[in-house]
Amino acid sequence: MERRQDKMVRISATIPEDIVEKFKEYCKQERRSMSAQITFLMEKALEQKEEEQQQKQKKD
Repeated sequence: MERRQDKMVRISATIPEDIVEKFKEYCKQERRSMSAQITFLMEKALEQKEEEQQQKQKKD
């Protein structure tokens, strides 16, 4: 997947502290910043949704 050069935006989310701490450790292991990992996961979720929609269209 190629990295986009789109304008970046800042978001705010309320997440349980224990989840954030575990996610920080996960990101450290993946050698990605939290922002980069969240972006990666969002992209994957959107790709998966698009693939599901395409498969559904093929069945119809």
